[in-house]
Amino acid sequence: MSDYFFQKLDILYKKGNLRDVHQFLIQEAEKCYDEATGIRTLNYHVIMNELGSFLRNTSRYEESKQAFSEALAHLVDFGAKDTVEYAVVLVNLANTYRLSGELDLALNTLNQAEEIYRDQLDDKTDYRYVGFLNAKAVLLSTMDKNEEAIEYFQRTLDVFLETNTSPTETALTYANLATLYNKCNNEEEFKRNMNEAIKIYEKKFGGDHFHYGAALNTYGGYYYKKGEYDKAVENFKKAAELSKKYYGESRDYALSLQNLGYAYKDMGDKEKALEAFNLALPVIEKVYGKESKNYERIAKECE
Repeated sequence: MSDYFFQKLDILYKKGNLRDVHQFLIQEAEKCYDEATGIRTLNYHVIMNELGSFLRNTSRYEESKQAFSEALAHLVDFGAKDTVEYAVVLVNLANTYRLSGELDLALNTLNQAEEIYRDQLDDKTDYRYVGFLNAKAVLLSTMDKNEEAIEYFQRTLDVFLETNTSPTETALTYANLATLYNKCNNEEEFKRNMNEAIKIYEKKFGGDHFHYGAALNTYGGYYYKKGEYDKAVENFKKAAELSKKYYGESRDYALSLQNLGYAYKDMGDKEKALEAFNLALPVIEKVYGKESKNYERIAKECE
């Protein structure tokens, strides 16, 4: 795959225009079709993998699954099943299954990827294997297997620190560890890991990064539980701004808005609480549907 593709994609993400990102990926996928042979070039699976990730991050889970499935089918057509490239797409597909609530499918898909990595990768500091470790940790956390999840995240972080991996991945792993320690009521480890994450986001990225919003939302939740509503509001507002900037009206954006609404409500500011809930409701409808419990709960707050 040419450097141009990834450089252009990175520029578009930084500009924050999600429509342009989507259009670029679709156009690049169309270029992979060879009219002379009637087949798509090998690079097609790379583009579909990126498209699947984009669609997942913007909460379009069914489309994301379709894109990843096309990438896997394309690799099979080229005789590349059970390769490292195939496992990479499996891990990404598993992440979409997790976010859409299909946890058993996510686990089975990750197990398939793990078998391939065992056979194909000797270097367990390889970034692709580390991506699997991180995905397994997040899934275990979602399944409330917190101690196992902490172990996987710590293995991931150890590799990042040993290999001097990019600050983006290191900060994200610190934030994920902090979230788990918060769930386990370990305040000391929560604050230590979260502060490490925030230090990286502020120092390396000036507080403007697509993963920073999720970290701030977690910190807002910590302050909310402690009854420090001013600090909770500050974190939730910034989290919502960053989530909308990078992912549009997505799951993370809705979560930050509804958390902001509850913080304002408990502060006694009913007007601002209602404003936040009203912003969250249509996004929740888009992501979860009107039949979801989350929609029902926030709709009542809007009455």
